[in-house]
Amino acid sequence: MSTALKPNLEPIYTSMSGLGDLFASGLTIKGFKPAEELANSLNMNQLTNQVINDIKAKFQFSDGKLSVKPFPLKLGKVPGVLSGYTSFDQQMNYTLNLSIPKELLPKQIIARAEESIAKLNGISQKLSINTIPETIPVDVLIGGTVLNPKITNNFKESLLKATGNLKENLVNTVKETLKDTAKAIINQKVTEIKEDLTAKKTSAIGRSAKKCRQGEK
Repeated sequence: MSTALKPNLEPIYTSMSGLGDLFASGLTIKGFKPAEELANSLNMNQLTNQVINDIKAKFQFSDGKLSVKPFPLKLGKVPGVLSGYTSFDQQMNYTLNLSIPKELLPKQIIARAEESIAKLNGISQKLSINTIPETIPVDVLIGGTVLNPKITNNFKESLLKATGNLKENLVNTVKETLKDTAKAIINQKVTEIKEDLTAKKTSAIGRSAKKCRQGEK
């Protein structure tokens, strides 16, 4: 570790630089605002208080920031990978990639999603909306400060992606429907023209035959 010093020999934190390894057999998280906001953003109260076991992380500090390289962790039954930094003035910028088991999601969310999927597939089998997978990948961005965290996630987008690209499927279904409709109209017109030509041909043959008979007389 290296740092510049003030006249009173206190370190100048923004000038500190160094690196190291963090090992912990267990870390208890309770009353930690970022964890509470994470739980609120995902509607998963079980994430509020945690004991994270077997932590192995590499960190470094420079330019007034304490950074951690991506390292695995487990929040209860939810595995994930965390990376990012906290500045010495408590600003945060972290990315947390979670793999959330379907069984841990609120039952009402699962019920509504599966009901919607069933209705959409009922409109047209060509939509092919998949069922909700057993594990849903979710990216969480953690910003703000330690005391006033700002949490965002892509849960909805990830769920839509996991169950199939609805927009693309709808567009393709509409295209196929229009294509089938146009083809049916064309086939119908071709049939009508053929029938009309056949009728005219039959009529012309009939008239010619009649003239021939009259000429023979």
